[in-house]
Amino acid sequence: MKLFKLAVLNLFFFLVTQDVYGQEGYFPGHIVTLEGDTLSGQVMDRKSPPFSRIYEKIKFVDARGKRKKYKPTQIAAYRVEDRFFESVWVEQTTRGFSSFYQIRPGVGEKIFLKVVTKGTLTHYQLEFQEQGTEDVDDIDFFKRKDDDYMVRATQGLLGLKRKKLIEYFNDCPSLQSKIQTKAFKYPGPVVDYYNTTCSE
Repeated sequence: MKLFKLAVLNLFFFLVTQDVYGQEGYFPGHIVTLEGDTLSGQVMDRKSPPFSRIYEKIKFVDARGKRKKYKPTQIAAYRVEDRFFESVWVEQTTRGFSSFYQIRPGVGEKIFLKVVTKGTLTHYQLEFQEQGTEDVDDIDFFKRKDDDYMVRATQGLLGLKRKKLIEYFNDCPSLQSKIQTKAFKYPGPVVDYYNTTCSE
């Protein structure tokens, strides 16, 4: 009888720990379906350290405990904790030393872009990992509401791509001036200024 109780306790402990470890890496969030419905649950979009890795497909557990993986082509957006991502079609082309990023439905590759600020000017970040490293880096992009393209906002450690952004913001001379005089050094203030001053 004691052996039976011990076996039952061991089985119970095993099942409980499996459930706990099975949920490790999941955080509160939701997905937005292609039809626009929001489904709440638990989301995992990356493997935690050590051995960090960004997943190509996010993992989602709904309120009933059902698990499913989603590619960018299968959902419109997702949120995990305070981070929000949209699925966006992006076609990158290169001419000389310049890259261009077209955004047209069904053209190029659909990827998850982190939404830093949403507005008349949206600030996106593309998260990536260099091969063989665990560090997550990002590339900043700007996209105006009615444009079918976005521009790269930064050039790594060198800061803002000033020449490109001065050309891009030809609809807001006061912002061009602030970028030219280095009044703004990071993407955040540029987005805030455009959305509060230039888009009125």
